Amino acid sequence: MKELKIINDFYNLLKWYGNLLSKFPRNHRYALGLRIENTLYDILELLIGQKAQPRSTQLLSKASVKLDMLRFLVRLTFELKLISPAQHHAFVEQIDNIGKQLGGWLRSLQR
Repeated sequence: MKELKIINDFYNLLKWYGNLLSKFPRNHRYALGLRIENTLYDILELLIGQKAQPRSTQLLSKASVKLDMLRFLVRLTFELKLISPAQHHAFVEQIDNIGKQLGGWLRSLQR
């Protein structure tokens, strides 16, 4: 079965983050690190759930809010120096790409 591009992109982001999380210091891995990971899983679940409710915008709206929360969490990891500037840039770039896809999907359903 062919998956939606946004779901594939998000899945790849989740795998990429899993590798990054293993390098977090222990005191941040089990708090901030897991908070980010759980937020990622929540967003993926909402995106997959949206496929079952193709006419509703409720799940995409929730995913959008969680994506905004993820942006703040990623910024915090950077400011705490848990990730390098290059990792931060890559993370933000992936989140922005997914955000554009999410916004487009949401707008298409609102028409």
